[in-house]
Amino acid sequence: MTEIIGRSSRVAFLNISSNLGYFILNIFASLWMVSFFLEKLTFSQYGMIPLAITIASYFNVITAGFNMAVGRYLTLALNESDFGKAKQIFNTSFWACGGAALIISAAGYATYFNVGMVVDIPAGLEADVGWLFLLTTCSLAITLFGTTFSAVSYSKNRFDLQNLSNIAALLVKVAVVALLFELYTPKLWHVGVATCCAALVGLIASSWSAHLLVHDLRPRMADFSWPDLRTLGSMSAWVFIGQIGTILLINIDLLVANRLLGADAAGRYAVVLQWSILLRNLAMVISAALGPTVLRIYATAKNEDLLAYSKQSIRLMGLLLALPVGLICGFAKPLLTVWLGPPFADLSGLLVAATWHLAINLAFLPLHHVNMATNHVKWPAITQLIAGILNVLLAIWLGRQFGLYGIAMAGAVVLLARNVVFTPIYAAFQLKAPIFTLCPPGLPGAMLALAVGSSSWLISYVFILESWIYILIAGACIFCGYAAVLWKIFFNEGERLTFRGYFRAVTIRGRL
Repeated sequence: MTEIIGRSSRVAFLNISSNLGYFILNIFASLWMVSFFLEKLTFSQYGMIPLAITIASYFNVITAGFNMAVGRYLTLALNESDFGKAKQIFNTSFWACGGAALIISAAGYATYFNVGMVVDIPAGLEADVGWLFLLTTCSLAITLFGTTFSAVSYSKNRFDLQNLSNIAALLVKVAVVALLFELYTPKLWHVGVATCCAALVGLIASSWSAHLLVHDLRPRMADFSWPDLRTLGSMSAWVFIGQIGTILLINIDLLVANRLLGADAAGRYAVVLQWSILLRNLAMVISAALGPTVLRIYATAKNEDLLAYSKQSIRLMGLLLALPVGLICGFAKPLLTVWLGPPFADLSGLLVAATWHLAINLAFLPLHHVNMATNHVKWPAITQLIAGILNVLLAIWLGRQFGLYGIAMAGAVVLLARNVVFTPIYAAFQLKAPIFTLCPPGLPGAMLALAVGSSSWLISYVFILESWIYILIAGACIFCGYAAVLWKIFFNEGERLTFRGYFRAVTIRGRL
């Protein structure tokens, strides 16, 4: 089975192009903002910004599982043309998220007065950091209102519209931060204001997209359904537990660094984490585009098709991620030097430690859609929680022994055990396939990441990459060789035909 880009070439073109456009824009915006912040703020001050975003995201545990369940049931209802059911699910989600937003806002208000009990704050910044945490939490509450509208774009497989909303919010955030920092003495709460403005723009854009796709879906308290709330809640309960595990597994290391090693060390670690966050965002963008297709295949009750699609998704995900992971690891030193300056070059080893494992870990991300589609989320949630607890304990122990490197190593080891061992075995069991069927597809990406990383390091060792131009030229050379190897060796004929169709659509639209 070779479908991975979508049913129609037009929708496939829009989705992939918008995903790529948003990701590239997000890269430039994120890298520019880190450099901009470090020009205006100290390490300790800067470290508070990603830490506030991380801690605010902990409140997502309240609704993340619920929203995933909404996406599943809304997609099934719309695909079956059951608009009455779709209205009930939409409104049940909207009003429930509204209540959760109020709870999160209240929690943010409480955090304002107690933030010093949670994180190590540099002296004299207590009030500034408090406002940053409060405003960041409020922005999350605003975003929560928009998740129900975003579910409509997901259900209709129109990621292009959702990406337009994301792009608008990102541009507003960058513009407001730059404006406030230039007009006034830079303060951390300026970042919180910018985040709230971006959330409002995202809410407006998401609601417009939902109305454009399905005119009849609009907030109506009369369509709220308690039975649907129980149905959504029954599925989201285990996902809720899994989200707690996710926090402990991939969103706790910065807090551990802050509490264990201090605000300055956490600021240095936050700089390195920016690259792994970008890679995770790329993987999430690609994986999200696969979700509706998994649900459609599952609706046909053909396990063999879903198994084939899962194997292909893992393999292609690994192959796509191998290039950026390898380039970041191989060019770690020149990247940090050109991006932030020579004093940051000593973080190159830490950057490699935090990034190298993502080539294989993130390759298995599409299998989470299989668990959601089949509604088997209990054991993945339990193992995620166990893995999260182990990660915290291991990060504290290794952090005391090896500092920031120990925290990075802890995450890599536990993630490998969770994603590379349990996830594919459990998915294969659910699809009634031999238990190790889904493990091998992730290996080609890992091997190619090692090859790209080695080649990149050799180039950076032989040549002096002292500007973005030199890094881009070197990366382009590696990309050309990598693309040729993928096309000739790793892509099968069906995948070549699929990509030829995509490139043909790009060419036709470009001429128009």
